[in-house]
Amino acid sequence: MPIIDHISVHFIHFLKNKFNYIFFLSFFIIKLGASQDYAYKNYSTKDGLAGNHVYHAVQDKEGYLWFATETGVSQFDGQHFVNFTCEQGLPSNEILKLFVDSKGRVWMMPFVNQICYYFKGKIYNSNNDSLIKKIKIKAFILDIKEDRLGNLFFIEQLNGLFAIDNKGDVIKYNNEICCAAIGLNKNGDLNLFAVLGNNDSSSRNAKIYSIDIYNHSFRINKINSNVQFKIDKVSQCLIGKNIFVYSNRKKNTAPSGDLCFNSSEFGIKVVKIEQGINSINQINDSICFINTSNGLIEYDVKSNIFKEKIILDENVVFSFVDNEYTNWIITSSNGVYKKAATNVTNYQFPLTIRENENIVSLVFKDDKKYCISAKGALFEIAKSNQLKLIKKITIDTTQYIKKMIVNDEHLCIFHEHDLSFWDISKMKNPVRFKYYPSFSLKDFVFDKKRGCFFSSHLGVFNSGLTQYNSKMFFYKERSTCLALIDSGIFIGTLSGLKFVNWEKQVFDYSQSLKFITGTINCLKIEKSILWIGTNQNELIGYDYVKKEVIFSKKKLTQGNSIRCIYVDSNFIWVGTNSGLSKLIIDSYQIKTSRTYTLKDGLASDAINDIIRVGNEIIVATDRGCSSINLNENVVVSNCYLPFPKIKIANNIYFVSNENIQLKHNQSISFEYNAIALKSEGDVIYHHRILNLDSTWKSTQANLIDLEYLPSGDYIFELFCTDRFGINSNLIKIPIIVDKIWYKRTSFLFFAFFALVVILYLYLKSSRKKKERELENKLQNAQKIMQLEQEALKAQMNPHFIFNCLNAIQHYVIEKDVLSANKFISSFAGLIRQALDNSGKKSISIEEETRFLKSYIEIEANRFEDKFNYQIIVEEDIDSSLLQIPPMLIQPFVENAINHGLLHKKNGIGKLEIVFSSSEQMLKITITDNGIGRGASKSLSNDVGLIHVSKGISLTEMRIGRLNFSETNKIKLSIYDQYDAGGNADGTQVEILIPLIFNN
Repeated sequence: MPIIDHISVHFIHFLKNKFNYIFFLSFFIIKLGASQDYAYKNYSTKDGLAGNHVYHAVQDKEGYLWFATETGVSQFDGQHFVNFTCEQGLPSNEILKLFVDSKGRVWMMPFVNQICYYFKGKIYNSNNDSLIKKIKIKAFILDIKEDRLGNLFFIEQLNGLFAIDNKGDVIKYNNEICCAAIGLNKNGDLNLFAVLGNNDSSSRNAKIYSIDIYNHSFRINKINSNVQFKIDKVSQCLIGKNIFVYSNRKKNTAPSGDLCFNSSEFGIKVVKIEQGINSINQINDSICFINTSNGLIEYDVKSNIFKEKIILDENVVFSFVDNEYTNWIITSSNGVYKKAATNVTNYQFPLTIRENENIVSLVFKDDKKYCISAKGALFEIAKSNQLKLIKKITIDTTQYIKKMIVNDEHLCIFHEHDLSFWDISKMKNPVRFKYYPSFSLKDFVFDKKRGCFFSSHLGVFNSGLTQYNSKMFFYKERSTCLALIDSGIFIGTLSGLKFVNWEKQVFDYSQSLKFITGTINCLKIEKSILWIGTNQNELIGYDYVKKEVIFSKKKLTQGNSIRCIYVDSNFIWVGTNSGLSKLIIDSYQIKTSRTYTLKDGLASDAINDIIRVGNEIIVATDRGCSSINLNENVVVSNCYLPFPKIKIANNIYFVSNENIQLKHNQSISFEYNAIALKSEGDVIYHHRILNLDSTWKSTQANLIDLEYLPSGDYIFELFCTDRFGINSNLIKIPIIVDKIWYKRTSFLFFAFFALVVILYLYLKSSRKKKERELENKLQNAQKIMQLEQEALKAQMNPHFIFNCLNAIQHYVIEKDVLSANKFISSFAGLIRQALDNSGKKSISIEEETRFLKSYIEIEANRFEDKFNYQIIVEEDIDSSLLQIPPMLIQPFVENAINHGLLHKKNGIGKLEIVFSSSEQMLKITITDNGIGRGASKSLSNDVGLIHVSKGISLTEMRIGRLNFSETNKIKLSIYDQYDAGGNADGTQVEILIPLIFNN
């Protein structure tokens, strides 16, 4: 920011004590004049400023404004003041001057022999800063400057000079020096206006020197010998980038003197200032502000032209321009003034008008601008930016002026209950037409063929051309505003838009214009487009020729109710109850380009009427008239968002680029204030939390509380938008919320490990328990099966014995003693084998075939050789090694003989038993050519036999028990056999037994 500010040479040199310093700044009595041109806003102690007696001001790198007062220092962000006093670390509450260095430190020069600075929320002084401890000050500091290398130079009140180099070392000038002013040239090098030599400085002429630091000491060189004057005179001086300014009054008490501007670019200019000069500061290469006891003077050195004086009759101590090109004027008793915008001017009322009046209407006629107030004061807007009272129109105290238009050479002034026509040139003897007081008139239009049409609470009526007092209703419904076209009148009502043609046909547009949902406040015709403004902040552009809506938008303008509309080329100016909006029409779209409010210098936010004259937009407000110069390109705004203040568990942190660590269920809050000086707090903040919710949320609050964020990693993002649509910088704050103890990795790992161990132990215990239970069950099952097998075998053996005894009995009855003896001998051997096998779990095939052969021999003898038999063991079967359960085959052989072969009538019966191998199984096939199962069953039923062999059923039960605990099961299949003719030809039994080897 190219702002260079200085206190005068004499002012600095001769103020030896506090009394002289304050007396000089408080010498002039201030009042704000009624003839100011521009709009100003005043900040004082009532707004939060530390003190009304302000000495100096600066703007820091972030954009904050700082004001040095007699009662502390104020930091200002455009809306809020934050004050610093001795309680916060100032050596004294009275601060004379401020300086911002390249590191962002705000140095404060108090009215004591100490110094301090502010940096990142804290005041540093000799008690808490090692650098300041090195500085030894005899008197108070008058000025500080920093060269391009980062060296800081300090001027003491006794004109001494010392420096802090860029390494932090303090350097003191050893020889006698009387320094009046210090400043930087265009290259950033330091220039010094001083007297060098001996102690008798009052007899020496001051000169300009260049100064730098070399080998840990000052190096001073004279650079200008032509400019010199007595330093003991009451003088003011400035060393700028390309200008040296000084004033030399002949006497200390002289109110003014010659002010000399010395520049290598513009030459030497000598000007006379009639007021007392407090300070001079350079704005740019050619513009300087001269701060006087009677206001601020802007002087252009290049053109040698003084511009208008700002803040007349005010003792201006200092002034500067901020980074938004806004002027700030510092006074000695009225605080601080802000000049809002250079292109906004408020027209001043005459001194005879005590209060700013409510201006309701504007007209432009014959290169003259007129405005009228609600109370009947008619003004001409003069070129001097003042309102010249033309006529005070007498009106009934119960009614007010509502509208004024130009009709030929007449002003038509519209009241609540009447209408008057005035000759503009004379403004005397008006033609006035009165109506019934019961009519509350809202608007009127004038048609040259049909006269005046008025809208009222009862409807729209026409007064005619000659008989103005007549009332002929044109449309009967409460109406608010009118717009006249060739074919009829558009009428705004409380429920939408109506159109009435000259034949009094009514057309309702309320349905076709869907955006209009309520009262219409104003109508404006421009070419073939009817512009409609509602009290719901809706703006409609309706082409009544094409009969279509071409523009429509809700909530487009500032405020909540549109009061007036002015169409200007590609722009639409919309007045609301909350300011003026400039809208751009682009490709059938309407966009807000700019808004003007009190904050920009308007006399009021309530806009009643708008006109354009040349490059000037004039608005009528309820507090006067304001003008906007469209030629001046004003920098709108700078918006900066400093890092917020973070509060966690009652602890406050000022951190950046660091992760915020939160415990689970711990809340965090962010407090922030945007620096948007022109917006004056009219800022919208936008925030979101990435990885939680990516939707931007908007608020105007300065505090955001986040409570109980779930565990995880987040990024809190924050930025703001000022009222001009300018976005600030984006702030990103990483937040890490610790996982709850039972969700942490270490706990989860431990819990998982413990769970695995517990599960392992549980499964192991369960497995062992199940194994024990299964083992017990198996042991019990085996015991049961053994007992069952023993029982089955016990059942089968008696059954077999019973049959054999029947055979013996047969021989005895037949008296065949020889056969009986032979049978008994064979039976005894068979019984011996059966008894031996019954105690075994399994027997070899060799033993089984031997047993079967003995059994079949007995049966063959019993049935007198009615069948032949054959037992075959294939070669791949080791009959001595392979084992089978005992008594497993015998029941099927018995069944084949007794139920199949015994009843065979034709031919010799055949019985074949084959032992073979099949797919790792022992295959036993028992085949007979008996009568078959079907014939055997029928024969048993026919003869009434009740005996049914139990051997097969017992064997099947036995096989089921054997398969209970085995993986490889015993399989039993029984097939009926048939001959070629389909007749029963015996039965085949197939048994598959897992291979069991004899150990």
